[in-house]
Amino acid sequence: MAVEKFLKDHLKADIKKVLEVGVGRGEFLSTLVSVLDDTVQITGIDTSEPYVFETKKHFPQNNVELLAMSAEEMHFEDHTFDVVCISNTMHHLEHQEQVMKEMKRVLKPEGIMVIQEMVKDEQTPAQMSHVWIHHFAAEMDRYFKQFHDETYSAHNLEEIIKNYGFKIQKNFAYNVPEFTKEETKQILDSSVNSLFRRIQTIENTEDHNYFAQKLNTQKDALYHNGFALATEYVFIAALER
Repeated sequence: MAVEKFLKDHLKADIKKVLEVGVGRGEFLSTLVSVLDDTVQITGIDTSEPYVFETKKHFPQNNVELLAMSAEEMHFEDHTFDVVCISNTMHHLEHQEQVMKEMKRVLKPEGIMVIQEMVKDEQTPAQMSHVWIHHFAAEMDRYFKQFHDETYSAHNLEEIIKNYGFKIQKNFAYNVPEFTKEETKQILDSSVNSLFRRIQTIENTEDHNYFAQKLNTQKDALYHNGFALATEYVFIAALER
C-alpha cells in the first residue's frame, strides 16, 4: 500500500520503540507491523479493554504489546519512544490537549510523531457518503454522551499539529481503491441498517423522529452517490525547537 511505502521511506532505520495511541481494532497497527523490523518494540494502548482483548488475538508477535490505558495519563517514563503514532483518533479525543501533552512527554526529544486522519474536504460524491455517515454516527454518539467530533479538513489538521508545538516534516494524502458495485451496496446496506437499529433504541424519545427523518432524507442520495473511503492524510512531525 502507498501508506506503507511512505512510512518506509521516512521512518528512521534506528527506531527501537514505537507507541500507537488509540489502537482500536488494529488497522494502523497492522501497517506498523508490516513496515517495521521485528526487533522494534511496538506498544499499542486503548482505553477500551474489549478492543485491547480482541485486538491482541490478531497480533501474537513477541514485539507487539497491547495495553488498556488512558492516553490522558500514560504509565510510561518521559522520553520512552522513538515514534508516537495516532491514527483516526484525534477527533475522538475529548481532552485532546492533555493527550497531546502526554504524547509529547513520552516522545524522545529527537523522536517523531505520525498522525493519520481521514479528511472531509475535496472529496468525491462517493467519498462524501463516507463523510456523511461518519458525521451522522458522530452526532448520535454525542447524543448518547460519547465524545465524537466531526472529521477535520486537511488545513485544520495542519493547524492543530502546529499549535501543539510540532513542525510538520512530511505529509502524504492517499485513497484506497474504490469498491465494486456489489461491495458498495453491501457497505451502504450495512451502514444504513446499523444506523437505523441504533435510532430504534431511542424509539420512545422526542429525538427519534429527528434522527430517523435525517437518515431517511439522505438515504437515497447515499445510494445514488455510492461509497468510497474518504481521503486519508498522514503527517510526520517533530518537536519544534
